[in-house]
Amino acid sequence: MIRFPVTILCAAVLTACGDSSLPEVAGDNPICMLFNAAELSSYVGNSLLNGKNASTGLGCQWLTKDNNGDVMIVVVPQTLHEAPTQVEGYAALPDIGTQGFTAPFVDGWSAAAIVGDESIRVSVAGKVASAASAALLLKDTIKRRGNSAP
Repeated sequence: MIRFPVTILCAAVLTACGDSSLPEVAGDNPICMLFNAAELSSYVGNSLLNGKNASTGLGCQWLTKDNNGDVMIVVVPQTLHEAPTQVEGYAALPDIGTQGFTAPFVDGWSAAAIVGDESIRVSVAGKVASAASAALLLKDTIKRRGNSAP
């Protein structure tokens, strides 16, 4: 189950043209090193496999061992931030970054916010995935990256 939001696809297309600075393997991807699979399992209620590069190295995805969910974290330039305000279930997260939100996403939830010059987006899908778990993962990701959010 590999899922890509429109923002991520746009970022992948824009950066895939020979940028040799992107990590080639998950072990080189700083986003994959933010969390280990065991730490992330609580956000989705499923055991996860090790992280794999996603979005041409701009993100990392951890698939569930039973293939019934995943966790994804992607960091793109803030100019690519888009909030799906028309999606039923969308909710603003005014206490997380700028233009923070959570919204249903495919078979789970996403949360994102602008922090500094980046848009940080997470998604969760699994037994206990929810808007609250997506928002908590977003907060934890911002904290682990050393970003500060208002």
